[in-house]
Amino acid sequence: MEKLKAMLLLLHTALSLADTRESFQCDNDYMLTISCSLNLTSGRGTPHWLTFAKLYTSERYNCNLSNVGGDRHSCFIAVKKPCDFMDFDAFEISLCGGKKDVGQWCQLMDERYKPKDHIKPHAPCCLAVSHNSSQHRFTWKNTYEKCRYVTLKDNLDYQIRFSNRQDKNSTRVHYTDGMDYSVNDGDLETDTEYSTKVRSKPSATHFHGQWSDWSQEVHWRTVPANDSGVDGFFSIHGISVFLASAVTATLVLFLCCALLKKWRQSAFVPTPAPYFQSLYTNCHGDFKSWMDTQANVTFTVKPEDTLRVDGLVEERPTQVDEMVYENLKSHPASLPPDEGKAACRPGRVPLIQGQPGRSCPEYCTISDLQQCAQVTGNVTKSEIKHTGKSVNDYCNDTEARMMLSGH
Repeated sequence: MEKLKAMLLLLHTALSLADTRESFQCDNDYMLTISCSLNLTSGRGTPHWLTFAKLYTSERYNCNLSNVGGDRHSCFIAVKKPCDFMDFDAFEISLCGGKKDVGQWCQLMDERYKPKDHIKPHAPCCLAVSHNSSQHRFTWKNTYEKCRYVTLKDNLDYQIRFSNRQDKNSTRVHYTDGMDYSVNDGDLETDTEYSTKVRSKPSATHFHGQWSDWSQEVHWRTVPANDSGVDGFFSIHGISVFLASAVTATLVLFLCCALLKKWRQSAFVPTPAPYFQSLYTNCHGDFKSWMDTQANVTFTVKPEDTLRVDGLVEERPTQVDEMVYENLKSHPASLPPDEGKAACRPGRVPLIQGQPGRSCPEYCTISDLQQCAQVTGNVTKSEIKHTGKSVNDYCNDTEARMMLSGH
C-alpha cells in the first residue's frame, strides 16, 4: 500500500513537472536582466527558485519565484555588468524546491539558454512629433545607445501606430527599421487629434525574440483645413527655404561675375593702335606696307618764323697773327670821327689811343656798326639787313666808298 502511494506521488510530481516545463519561459532585455515565469501546480507553500549557471564561467545566480496570480510564478535576475551580453553567451537553468538542507531537489529546465534568441527589448522612449511644410515627422530612441559594443541597437525593427482619438477604428500601423518616420498631411484628416506610440522587436537576421512593450503615447493635432492650402510655401519653413535659396543664388551670381571679369582681364591683349595711328588708319595694320610708305615720305621743313635779332656776330677764319682781341673800354660814340673811321678799316687799327689795335673783320659788333654809322651817316640795322650783306661786309664796302670818295 505504501509503495502504491509513493508511485502515485511520483507520477503526480512528474506530471506537474511536465506541465511546469511546458509553461516555462525566460526572456531578457539583452542589457541587464533575465526574467522567467512558469506554472507551479504542486508544492504550494514550499519555496521554489531558479538557478542560473553561465556556461564556461563561474557565474551563478539564484532568483526566488513569487506568485503573480493563480499558479503563475515569476522571478528575474540582474547580471553583474550592464551591456555585458554576448552573442555566444549561454546559461543552464534549473528549478529547485524544498526547505533548506531538508529534502531539496532541482530539476533541469533548459540546459542551454541563449539570451540572443529570447530577447524582449526595452520599450522605445522619447517619442516626439514635429511638423514641417507638408509632413508630420516622428522620432524616438531605442534605449540601447549607451551600449557601445552591443549590436542589437542596429538590428531592431519598429512598429508605429496612429489612432484617431475620436474614432478608434481608424487605427493604422506602419513599420520601419529606422528611428524616425514621416506621414504626409494628405494621409491624415485635417483638424483632428491623433495619438501615436511605437514599439520594437529584434530583426530576424541574427537576433530573435518578441515585441517590446509600447512606448508612452504622444497626442498631437493636425492643422485646420483653411491653413492647409497656404501652409506649403508661405509657412515659416517655406519662407526660410526661399530666403536661403535667394542668398545662395546671389552669391553664385557674384562669384560668376568676378570670375568672368578676371577672365576678361587675363584675356585682354593691349593694342599699339593709339601709338601708331597711321599704321592702322592708312595701312590697316600692315607693317610692311607702312614701312614702305614711311621710306618714301619726303620730309618738308616748315619755314621758321623770322626771329628777332638783337645782335649779329660773324666769324671768319683769319691768320693766327691776326687773332688779337681786346676789350673795348669806352663807348664808340665817344670816339673822335677819325678813330671811328679807323675802326671800320680792315687790319689792326687802334680804337683808343694808347690801346692795341684790332681788326674789324675779326670782331665786329653792333658797337662797331655804330662807329661806322658815325662815319657813313645814320645807317640802321634794317637797312643793313635789306642789302643782304653782313655787318662786316657792309663795313668794308662803306670804307671802300669812303676811300674812293676821298674821306
